[in-house]
Amino acid sequence: KTAAPTVTLSPFPSLTPFPTSTPAPLGGGIPATVSAPYACSVINKWPFDNTVFKRNEDFDIKFSLMNIGSHEWNQGADLGYDSGVNMLTRATVYELPKVKPGQITGPFIFDARTPRKPGAYTMTFKVQGGFCRPYIKVIVK
Repeated sequence: KTAAPTVTLSPFPSLTPFPTSTPAPLGGGIPATVSAPYACSVINKWPFDNTVFKRNEDFDIKFSLMNIGSHEWNQGADLGYDSGVNMLTRATVYELPKVKPGQITGPFIFDARTPRKPGAYTMTFKVQGGFCRPYIKVIVK
């Protein structure tokens, strides 16, 4: 009698995981694909673009910055209001620490209040030197 052949299952090759991504930019700054000496990506931003608020409503602006450039940011550069409708309830300016490429700094939190008139409003911040310009865009109803 001939022995029945045995079936041997070979395992499927395991899937190679894709590399995980860094936090996704949420607007403002420069897209993460730029390789400039000085550049930023705005992450974990609040409020999101086109968030709806009531008139004269208090809210916090919050975001962090990632150095996506090829050069280190020097300690002492100021981050503050630059242009658009100034919704800050006080003149807050942050002094940035030294930030190496790939590092994140923040969160930066600003106290704000929406305007009294309905409409779409944009406010831009700036890191000293102008290479990073985070913004918020809100709708007031």
